[in-house]
Amino acid sequence: MDQFSTTICSKQVKSFAFVTLLLLSAVVTNAQNRPFGIVFSENLRGSSVIFGNTLMHSANPDGTPNIVAMNGNSVNGNSLYDNGGYGTTSMQYVDIDGNTGDGTGTRNSSSADLVLPAGANTIKMARLYWGGRAVTSQFNMTQDVNKRVKIRKGTTGAYQEYAAAQLDNILLSPGLPAEYSLYQAYVDITELVQQQGAGTYTVGNIACSTGPGGDFGNYGAWSIVVVYENPALNFNSVRVFDGYQQIYSGGAAVTSSITLTGLNAPSGAMSAADAQIGVVGWEGDARFNGDFFRINNNPFSNALNQVDNVWNGTNTDNGVHVTTKNPNYTDQMGIDIDRFNVGTGYGILPNASSVTIQFGTTQDQFFSGVVTFVIRMKDPIIKVSKTVTDASGNESAEVGEVLTYKLKDFRLSRPEKVD
Repeated sequence: MDQFSTTICSKQVKSFAFVTLLLLSAVVTNAQNRPFGIVFSENLRGSSVIFGNTLMHSANPDGTPNIVAMNGNSVNGNSLYDNGGYGTTSMQYVDIDGNTGDGTGTRNSSSADLVLPAGANTIKMARLYWGGRAVTSQFNMTQDVNKRVKIRKGTTGAYQEYAAAQLDNILLSPGLPAEYSLYQAYVDITELVQQQGAGTYTVGNIACSTGPGGDFGNYGAWSIVVVYENPALNFNSVRVFDGYQQIYSGGAAVTSSITLTGLNAPSGAMSAADAQIGVVGWEGDARFNGDFFRINNNPFSNALNQVDNVWNGTNTDNGVHVTTKNPNYTDQMGIDIDRFNVGTGYGILPNASSVTIQFGTTQDQFFSGVVTFVIRMKDPIIKVSKTVTDASGNESAEVGEVLTYKLKDFRLSRPEKVD
């Protein structure tokens, strides 16, 4: 049985009420953090993938994209730039579809590619997540019109519009002229991705404010989480969690953790790629360090996610920048979309039944939104019940007699289920 727990640790953070995930028919707006919960859990020959892109860029005084700033973290994940700039950075919309034709219906738009392995892939689940900073006087996030998103397969043609199935919102400066929301929303798009398959997806027209956004800055972005089955892959345990947790220091170390139990890790040594974690986080800054990520209390780092600045606005696959997106900036200026190989070096031992991951910061602010976890399972055992009978129905076979073999209860069973 799959179980999970979420723990928030801080002198400044109070316990948060649990919000159920089974709210599919109506939009729910929360004024506080939402603990992480399981939204997908299955053992299958397959895996998960996360892809997406930013919908905003840092702008020069003439309004053109500040290419230097948008690629400032290209070398090691750190940068001299961020989307806040203590109130000086002007963030403007990315809008790759322009303002003519189908582009007239989107205020912002960007694209990214869903890349799946060769062979027959069956889409098991697909969710579109989006979020940003929205000033209430421009985008009141209690209004349904601001809880919508547009998506299409490819870079031309008509969009499909979806309303959020759930929207989590943290409202800051309430009641003041500067009141604004920091939100994450999602909608299930499994049927769409099942029909359209791999390739380029364009997403846009979300609610997010432009211009300078105070110390923390404006941002807006999207990501899609896909779980797929492929008979050529190993058996894996695939889990997807979502929630909305503000990780804000204010001078004291703050952590949020998730413990996953019920695993069926191999009994032998694993390779690095035998366990993978995918994450979607919001408002991570390449300019400010202090953000960390731990697996079984082991600090994580790689070439582009430094040990003290993991949440740095990167879009990476195991320490390499993802380039299958438009625009192709290395700094997403407000969203992290990362996949990490963690099969070795992070305390996942043979026969492990649980893994604990921890988000934290000592001086920055970010929001954790989605976690995927894939781990290779013990090889399944094939069990076959076989019987044989002869034409006469007795147990003595005569020369030339036809024997009938029956295979019964053919099944795959996990080792711990074997009698």
